Amino acid sequence: SYQLSAISYQLSAISYQLSAISYQLSAISYQLSAISYQLLNKRGKQKFNLSSLAFRPRNSLYLALSPLNS
Repeated sequence: SYQLSAISYQLSAISYQLSAISYQLSAISYQLSAISYQLLNKRGKQKFNLSSLAFRPRNSLYLALSPLNS
């Protein structure tokens, strides 16, 4: 019983770490999208929809980035 409880705690910790990594990757993706938008804007090319850059909450642990419209 104690071992199962310990395993459950470890899995919960791993799940939290994966969620944190997912959030960090989403933040990086957002930053890259913002840079891409700035580069496209400077070149005077067709702008893509800024609303596609918005964060879309999926659960309380992390936010996922919605797909971009290029």
